[in-house]
Amino acid sequence: MSLLTHLERLAGEALLRGSGQSRNRQSAQTLEERLAEYFGDEITDAFAYGSSIRGTSLPRYYSESIDIDYMVVFKSDGCTPTTYLKRLLQFAQVNYPRSVVRQSTPAVSIRLAHLTFELVPALPAFLSDYKIPTSQGAWMGANPRGLEKKLAGRNQDCGGMLKPAIRLAKLWNTHSGYVFNSFDLESQAAALYYVGAQNVRDHFLVILRNLSLGFFSEASAWRVDALHRARALSAEAIKFDSQGDVKRAIHTINKLFP
Repeated sequence: MSLLTHLERLAGEALLRGSGQSRNRQSAQTLEERLAEYFGDEITDAFAYGSSIRGTSLPRYYSESIDIDYMVVFKSDGCTPTTYLKRLLQFAQVNYPRSVVRQSTPAVSIRLAHLTFELVPALPAFLSDYKIPTSQGAWMGANPRGLEKKLAGRNQDCGGMLKPAIRLAKLWNTHSGYVFNSFDLESQAAALYYVGAQNVRDHFLVILRNLSLGFFSEASAWRVDALHRARALSAEAIKFDSQGDVKRAIHTINKLFP
């Protein structure tokens, strides 16, 4: 086994599939049916978005939970974000009485045994696709499917190797205490240039080398240390791999992952 095939295997194992994917799909279908029955024509749309749709979410055994973001689009009747959140909270309490339900702006969480739904109320917007609540209780513009479309295009440009590389980066991120939030990591990865990258290993290394902590860098020294450590370990693994010492290369790169 080479370092490349080892990383390809890890990226494949980090893809949610099979019975777990089917179970999540069934839960989402049930949620949609209950939303439609409960709200009727009060809502105009309801759909999942986020990493679960982009193909970059990790199986539960790699992370604490699987969160599926779900946008519920209401007809605008002049109410505040808090009012729509209360409506979603009441829906959740009625339809999921045995689950852990809580409200935390901008979403209402429904925690099932195998996943957590994050219901986000939304209204149609003029200057953006939708508007959703902020943590301060106001409205802000949102384009929930924007990254999904961009990442799909970039992944195609990269010969299908970008999404597996992102899953590797998210494995490292999870193992390192969440240096980045998931959306930020994926957004940065989708915006990078992968000139010369020929395989999943190369794309993963480009991501590690170019992730930016931004405003985190001054406030959180542990994030800086975690990113520096990841870059040092990956460089060391590549050195061993180039020397033909595959065993030490794999042993070194594995320090990045759960």
